[in-house]
Amino acid sequence: RARHRRVARRTHPARKSYAAWQAGNRQLNREMLEFQRMQEYYAKKNQPAPYKSLGAFRREARKTVDKQSAIMRQWKNRNGDEKEYKDPEVYKRANLSKQTFSKIRCDNKYQPNKDTAIQMCIGLKLNIDDTLDLLAKAGYTLSNSIKRDLVVRYFIENEIYNVDEMNLVLDEFKLKLFPIN
Repeated sequence: RARHRRVARRTHPARKSYAAWQAGNRQLNREMLEFQRMQEYYAKKNQPAPYKSLGAFRREARKTVDKQSAIMRQWKNRNGDEKEYKDPEVYKRANLSKQTFSKIRCDNKYQPNKDTAIQMCIGLKLNIDDTLDLLAKAGYTLSNSIKRDLVVRYFIENEIYNVDEMNLVLDEFKLKLFPIN
């Protein structure tokens, strides 16, 4: 009888769990706060806000993110195809897993972290200008004041496209290594 009660209390699979509901609520609160900050910013400048409602703001933000992801994916696909590298060559040289590489190539919403974006640049054997361009499309850059970025910049400028060698140098300087897959 007690066992039967436990089964009856389970929630229907279509219903969201409380944690999922809370996460959605936190996201909405962050968006509302961002919208209010934007409204206050334009009020201080005595200018009309570009968005009249939170819904319009959310739609435009979503469009921008989707567009940026699509631009980055197209750029990576074009560069990989121009240089005529086979996919296994690229992800092995970049030291990326096949799954991560596939996400980068296919998923519009996938936003790689800085390490993954750098590894992708190494896998594609990009020069420093193309590397900085790709990183900018992903929302990152190589800083001149961060030692790790200087090491990465040195390897790319000298056309040393080997993540393992880069990790050896990073280890000598006691800096964060790139993940090994």
